[in-house]
Amino acid sequence: MLSVKGLRKAYRDVVAVDGIDLEVQAGECFGLLGPNGAGKTTTIEICEGLTPADAGEVRVLDRSWASDARELRERLGNAPRITMERGGLSATRRLWVVTQGSVALVGDAAGSVDAITGEGLGLAFRQSLALADALVAGNLDVYEAAHRRLARRPRLMADLLLLLDRRPDLQYRALHYLARHPQVFRFLLAWHVGQIRNPIRYFDGRTTPALGAGRR
Repeated sequence: MLSVKGLRKAYRDVVAVDGIDLEVQAGECFGLLGPNGAGKTTTIEICEGLTPADAGEVRVLDRSWASDARELRERLGNAPRITMERGGLSATRRLWVVTQGSVALVGDAAGSVDAITGEGLGLAFRQSLALADALVAGNLDVYEAAHRRLARRPRLMADLLLLLDRRPDLQYRALHYLARHPQVFRFLLAWHVGQIRNPIRYFDGRTTPALGAGRR
């Protein structure tokens, strides 16, 4: 289904992709992992026909972008990239269904990466684990339910940050409150990244100062 041989791409003096070889068969789940700058996005864009390679061969559905671009775009839905920004997601446009038939969306494709909270990569990994559990169970409804559950916290945090952006007065009070009570900030940060699941146990009976407490 996808064959890549000797793929290479450089941007001036920076080599983004250096001789990648890979094979992905029909029905196979394949993950491309690596640190920032490893060339993951560039590799995918070349495979999608969005970026030309400097060297190497890419065949999708046993066809080449060099000679069969029109047919490949028709086969793949001819869906162009909307913007150059990566990790941008409208806060008012969200996917409510991420599975259909034998197809499941994960990460960016599932509307999970947003530039407001920077949650996307960690969330994508958690979604991948949930999808693996669903595949083992043979039921994608399991992933659908897990996806909704995993999305609640980052969406709530994004909505909160957007509210503060619209309300400078509330933003001022919130920032001063967090500066005076760093334990609350640490809690919000730990809760946001998923280190805390039970806020009540985190505070362990301690009293949290009310917003505006201690102001002069």
